Amino acid sequence: MILKNDIIELDIIDIGVNGEGIGHHEGYTFFVPLALVGERVIVRVEHISKTLVFSKLSKIIIKSPKRVDPPCKYYYQCGGCDLMHVNYETQLEYKRSALKTTLCKMLKSDFLVEPIIPSDLPLHYRNKVQLPFGTLNGEPILGFYKANSHDITPIDDCLLHGPWLKPLISLTLSYVSENKIPIFQNGKGILRHLVARYIFDKLCVTLVSAAKKLPNLDSYYKSLSSLFPDVSLYISINFENNNVIMGNEVIHVAGPKQTLEVMGIKVSLNPLSFFQVNDNIREKLYSKVISLISPSPSITVIDAYSGVGLMGAIMAKMGAHIINIDEVPEAIEDANNLYSANDISSQATNICGDCAEVLPSVIPRLDPACSICLLLDPPRKGLSDKLINTINSLRSTHLNLKIVYISCNPSTLARDIHNLGEENLSFQPYDMFAQTKHLETLVCIKRK
Repeated sequence: MILKNDIIELDIIDIGVNGEGIGHHEGYTFFVPLALVGERVIVRVEHISKTLVFSKLSKIIIKSPKRVDPPCKYYYQCGGCDLMHVNYETQLEYKRSALKTTLCKMLKSDFLVEPIIPSDLPLHYRNKVQLPFGTLNGEPILGFYKANSHDITPIDDCLLHGPWLKPLISLTLSYVSENKIPIFQNGKGILRHLVARYIFDKLCVTLVSAAKKLPNLDSYYKSLSSLFPDVSLYISINFENNNVIMGNEVIHVAGPKQTLEVMGIKVSLNPLSFFQVNDNIREKLYSKVISLISPSPSITVIDAYSGVGLMGAIMAKMGAHIINIDEVPEAIEDANNLYSANDISSQATNICGDCAEVLPSVIPRLDPACSICLLLDPPRKGLSDKLINTINSLRSTHLNLKIVYISCNPSTLARDIHNLGEENLSFQPYDMFAQTKHLETLVCIKRK
């Protein structure tokens, strides 16, 4: 019988969908974070659920040749990365294997998982950071939450980001300390998060605050601009005592209102703008989506989770008619501005609403003989049952409806593909989030 705190010696024979090592002992299956296939380890039992044992790695007796020393000094304290103890080629193998395993649970027919598209930069690839403020020994800190915890690991840098982050953290903490700004904790205080995005040498900094005014922001901005020319500074107002980071009100404090060009489209860079966090993988992913859809004047693309409509705008420039659907009014307002700024408003219809409710009224108005592509890029929860039913109903009357699905969650992707009744598909994973267990997956569905 296995009990909590027991010390067990295991051989790791498999890898789990979250990157943990898997071993067996006396009829129990052990899950061991940070353990690798081929290793013999000693673990301490932390939690038991029937025949499943969740344990903590205590010692490595036989080490895998695929194990590396994590380059990050915070790796074992911070909850941001999962796989930095594995060489990058093996990370890709593990993530592809985890995707296969997840799909196998729901899809009974044959399918193909292509080799994962790697990130050109396994480190220093992230263009966005969100760091909570905290305190340690009475001094302000910035950091990441420890795994499964609200405790903050203080950091002065993060290797997933470029060299811009370290000086940003340093001067921000100096500003907070010098001005004695209270940190928001348990519903009291002011400063909550530092949010920043750095794309194409342009930096946008946001202080998330429970107050509309902060002291000496001109001095803070001067320090920022001495290191980052043309930096823009914002305050996001969030009074709520919850885990939501950004508030509904954003105030532009100083610096230019910046624009970027992404694949030929001019895009505003502000605190509420959405961009994939890995610029290199984003371009590869978007290019593949475009090749699958082949935008032209004879094609209508319905982007059912459009956000500000960037991907649709790229295809509108290529002649396709775009119907953007999003349930967030601000996103549709931004989409209208985006298409206007790029002189493609005539190519788009932007609709605010739930795509499951909007689609039945949109598609019947389209010519059944024309080519229609439904672009799905849902949040981690995937597609609702209502939307699945709507899509299946529409496909019975529009036999040429093509679906391009981008997923950040293999579990809900597998469920949704199963509920759409599809088989014999090819899945293309992308390593959007190197050093972590997460990935993006692209699949194209069309009637044979």
